[in-house]
Amino acid sequence: MSGARDTSKDIMSLALVMQPGGLVLVWQVRLGRKFAVYLPREVVEKLGLREGDKFEVRIANGEIVLKPVPKLLKKRGIWAEVDLEDVERVGEELSEAGLS
Repeated sequence: MSGARDTSKDIMSLALVMQPGGLVLVWQVRLGRKFAVYLPREVVEKLGLREGDKFEVRIANGEIVLKPVPKLLKKRGIWAEVDLEDVERVGEELSEAGLS
């Protein structure tokens, strides 16, 4: 698959973990240069990911949750890119309008 790189140096271990829904494959990877996290080839192929795909990144209960943005949302333009200034401007407009 194009865009997938050899992650054999970045993967530290692979384990099967029992969770309420059944067995789950868990990879342990290394944080690279510029804080890059390289996904194992198996993950990329299983999820049909391509270089340039976008992800939601959340912090929940001390864990990082990385979730691909559905391609349908990107195609329809539902998922928008904003910067901090946009968020602050909209927040101020809502406050001024008494909607916050």
